[in-house]
Amino acid sequence: MATMRGNLQCEVCGAKTLIRIQLGWLDMHPIRFNCGKCGILIIGNIYQDQMNAKAHTEFENVLEVPDKGDSDFYIEVSGEFITKKLQPYQFENTLIPPFFTSGTWLMDERMMDFKRKTLSFIYILNNDWPKYRRVNELWLNGNYQYLSKDLKKLIRNKHFPLDNELQYLIAIRQMNIELLSSILSENFFDKQIKFIGKEVLNLIETKDKEFTTLIEHFSTSIHRNEEKIFECIKQFIEKFRFMIPVFGMDFYREGSEKELFEKGITTVSFEELKQFYVDVYEVITEMLELIVAYNNLKYRGDFLLMKEKRKDVVRLEDYKRKNKGAKLEFIDGNEVFDNIVYPHLNNQLRNAIGHNTYKIDIQSQQISYFPKGIEENEQPPVISLKDFTRNCWDIFQSLMNLSELVYQTRKVYYMKQGLKPAFEHIYQEN
Repeated sequence: MATMRGNLQCEVCGAKTLIRIQLGWLDMHPIRFNCGKCGILIIGNIYQDQMNAKAHTEFENVLEVPDKGDSDFYIEVSGEFITKKLQPYQFENTLIPPFFTSGTWLMDERMMDFKRKTLSFIYILNNDWPKYRRVNELWLNGNYQYLSKDLKKLIRNKHFPLDNELQYLIAIRQMNIELLSSILSENFFDKQIKFIGKEVLNLIETKDKEFTTLIEHFSTSIHRNEEKIFECIKQFIEKFRFMIPVFGMDFYREGSEKELFEKGITTVSFEELKQFYVDVYEVITEMLELIVAYNNLKYRGDFLLMKEKRKDVVRLEDYKRKNKGAKLEFIDGNEVFDNIVYPHLNNQLRNAIGHNTYKIDIQSQQISYFPKGIEENEQPPVISLKDFTRNCWDIFQSLMNLSELVYQTRKVYYMKQGLKPAFEHIYQEN
């Protein structure tokens, strides 16, 4: 991997920043960092022609000037890896290419897996995403007149019948997993799908009457849940390139935590992700009642009977009336369905974003946030921009875990209504 370097002069204060950009395997990626002197956000993109080994950049708020060794600051930039943060310019700090210390040395052979999965997802976004989007829109709008033809093109088994809503549901679920498969966590495939499927089957076999009552209780809200989940998927796809470096954190070798701790990220600003975090958080917390109901049925034999946590919450209807912060108290990791989303919901961070009560240190990329909505003098919680971006990644993965529970709930509802699944296997290739 080569690097591109340039000297960028801030149009506001005149400070110069030496920038070194890793020329990796992405066709383009965003560039975000703040001027080390006046603090304004510098926004850019790099575009690469991989076939002809060409690259060019576009920036706002800076001018490209000759590099005469007179830079005030230094920044490493990568669309694939986390990097060193903005720092005062020192020549000796510019000698080692950034992808060595943040990529190949810490990933080893896993870097090729990271590259393959990232490029696979980008290929889908560049070529097939409009098809996936319109099929989901047809399904959610109940427009079966046009749905069948387009859906057949995006599932493996072209002979899979689409004769009722249950068969459509199964096919849509397989299609969406195919869409996201390269970026979904191993936990989703190795643990969550198997866990949820096993638990649902167990409830059917051991508590079928009570489980049927649970399914009917939620039957009127499941479709709306699916709509909101898909809205979050659309947002995730828009934000994906911002988050590629934190996706890469899954591929660093064990024991790299110390090296990664002080690193930063140069593909995104806090402002570009904060609403995504809030929206996904809100969608998940709106569906906590479903998680709690499954826990109630598994542990207490009655989906309406709450665990003893608060004196004012005895039944599910009591829980439903509580605010989202109080609802989160019941998702503590002590009951198995909690682990679909636990521990990735930070109520304090969400409140601070909602109240716009946070401060950002531009050089350290540290975000201090004030959950009560008042910027008090007391020591607030702090999170780095890198870790916040990773939180956005993890909360989306949690939503995908929850989407499996929503899917299984609707699937059982259709089966209880007498709809027949297909004898053809949805994953069969032909």
